Amino acid sequence: MLTLLWYVPSLKWVAPTVLMVGSAPPFFLGHVLWRAATALLPSKVYQVGDDLMYSAYQRMVLFFFEHVTGVDIIMYGDQKEVQTEKENVIFICNHTSTVDWIIANILAVRQGSIGHIRYVLKEGIKYLPLYGHYFRQHSGIYVKRSGKYQKNKSREQLAEMATSRTPYWLVIFPEGTRFNDVTLEQSQTFCKNHELPCFSNVLMPRSKALLSSVHELRSTCNAIYDVTIAYSGTQSPVTNKRLDPPELTEFLNGHSKQIHLHVNRIEMKDIPNEEDELNTWLMQQFVKKDKILEGFYFGNSEEKGRLGDSGRRSALSLAATVPAVLVFTAVNAAMMSTPLGRSIYWKTCLFGTLFGYAWVTFIK
Repeated sequence: MLTLLWYVPSLKWVAPTVLMVGSAPPFFLGHVLWRAATALLPSKVYQVGDDLMYSAYQRMVLFFFEHVTGVDIIMYGDQKEVQTEKENVIFICNHTSTVDWIIANILAVRQGSIGHIRYVLKEGIKYLPLYGHYFRQHSGIYVKRSGKYQKNKSREQLAEMATSRTPYWLVIFPEGTRFNDVTLEQSQTFCKNHELPCFSNVLMPRSKALLSSVHELRSTCNAIYDVTIAYSGTQSPVTNKRLDPPELTEFLNGHSKQIHLHVNRIEMKDIPNEEDELNTWLMQQFVKKDKILEGFYFGNSEEKGRLGDSGRRSALSLAATVPAVLVFTAVNAAMMSTPLGRSIYWKTCLFGTLFGYAWVTFIK
């Protein structure tokens, strides 16, 4: 019994994961049924319903990542501006953890735009069962690793978003991979060899995905949100060394008590359009990030653990997440409580996964 009690706190991530992952089959089934029901209707009808479904799923996710973990969200910079009204944005941020993808949710739900999140994703994610196919259906854009950006294909998808007037928060991680000792060393070596600014707290950003997005979405995009992320508990109390941020299971177990977010809202009209100028602009933005994070990790007593002077706690109402949790819990319970429901559930897992693999491999 004592051994069980010892390990229970480290297993707090299990229940959230079961519901989040377990909700994928009914969500996928609902998506397929909605797609079929709206096949002969204007695409806008499908889009609105799909965004509502996606919003509900992500609100359920946020219930665990914000309310169950009890994490405090500390916001700096243009925090008021990004919560004022809904708008189309390109969202860029530094990339340190598998938790980073939730940051766009955290900000978008406060603007009422959480259903509009679209991601630029590594190509391997398209083979995730059920999720991979759906992310593309939800206007996600897959790109290859190692900087091999599929320019023509991506621009075609971005142009489709622009012409269809799809609302969006397009999330891009310009570094292309997560920050760690190995990737930092590789980034610094590249920067030195090419006489570029050398970073200590971020990786050298790549501009190809951002450049295509700016070109294709300029007419419909209101602003770029440049977000800097830092997690509490990542400063060593013993050595002047940066510690690894929490990964998904660690975060759900409460290993980080605060997420610090510095938000810089930049009007689209102020973003350069030419490739060289945009490269320079993006490098300058990451120079600023590097400096902000330097203070967070290694600054004096007034700077350390902060991303600026005006940090404010931003609390999310339970009303924004609990209804979605109740809905997905009820749907899962209903499906698993009868033989027919269980049969539909497992067949959706199997045939939905096979269909998704075939679709992302041979069609898109």
